[in-house]
Amino acid sequence: MRDFLEIFNKVTENCFNHCVISFFERDVSQQENICIDRCVTKFLKSSHVAMNTYVEIQPKMVEKRIQEFNEMTEKNNQLKNEDSAPVTN
Repeated sequence: MRDFLEIFNKVTENCFNHCVISFFERDVSQQENICIDRCVTKFLKSSHVAMNTYVEIQPKMVEKRIQEFNEMTEKNNQLKNEDSAPVTN
């Protein structure tokens, strides 16, 4: 929930700074309203693309990390076996 609120606040601030032109009227002008709508829509679409990419790539990243962890564990086990092997002269 905290992450959502941070993103919401950032989008609100960015779109407000970009789109609100005048404080002389009480209501948002039609031009400002269109700008805000486009700004938020653009953010939502780009977030959707980013999330789809993340969902597509995430399983591959997890698999790679698991493989790296297994390789590291195997190397550590080999080193332990070498260290514990009796020395013969």
